Amino acid sequence: MPTSVLGIPIPAPEAKLPPEAVDLLGAFAFQWTLQTSEIATNPPQEERIKRVVDRLTGAAKQNKKYAEVAGKFQWEVKLLKDDQKPNAFAFPNGKIGVYTGLFRVTKDEEPKLAAVLAHEIVHALARHAAERMDKELQRTLALAAMKGELKEAGISSDKRRGILIAMGLSSQVSDILPFSRMHESEADHEGLLLMAQAGYDPQEAIAFWERMEKFTGGSGGRIPELLSTHPSYETRSRQLKEWNPEAQRYYKQYRSSRPGKG
Repeated sequence: MPTSVLGIPIPAPEAKLPPEAVDLLGAFAFQWTLQTSEIATNPPQEERIKRVVDRLTGAAKQNKKYAEVAGKFQWEVKLLKDDQKPNAFAFPNGKIGVYTGLFRVTKDEEPKLAAVLAHEIVHALARHAAERMDKELQRTLALAAMKGELKEAGISSDKRRGILIAMGLSSQVSDILPFSRMHESEADHEGLLLMAQAGYDPQEAIAFWERMEKFTGGSGGRIPELLSTHPSYETRSRQLKEWNPEAQRYYKQYRSSRPGKG
């Protein structure tokens, strides 16, 4: 975001939402999602999801970086019926939803399901939602303050409107979108390590995203990465391959501690 417009400084407030408020918002969003979605009944898929979530959250509770947060979260998972949505989410406070469409990509392969859920669980553990909300709050406050500054400077309403729109677009491209891509890459990296710590081969994450690209026809790569909240498939695949040796060390440690399992 620019630091000034027409020589007028733009305030940079450090407003932040308390974690408790974010968790309440997560719980509310989860309940709203359940009320506006159809709950699926598929015992094999439900059991598979629960097994994966239990292993991943168990590993998170043993992870020094996330143990405290993972222990406080009230983990809950629901299977939602939407065969056209190959997706999952994890809201703050550990509320997880998995759409039936995701199984069109993962099939019955538990490690590939673990790759997706580890990514989403890290979003919740790292409190990415809170950071994004804080960023949006600061941006909104800065624009509101700037609106007053421009009015006091005697700039016409039409020009004020144009300046504020330009500032909003500029902040989206230069600040908010890269911030989101940073979160996605962090969730990819930490999720890869988490699934390995839970005993799932991290190589499966690479295979999953390659399969997802084919499933979606590479639609994620059609939007220029500069204007996307997610890394391109090419970037994601390259990064996962770079991180795989690190994750493999955790996977081998898991296997050596639990011979015959994993």
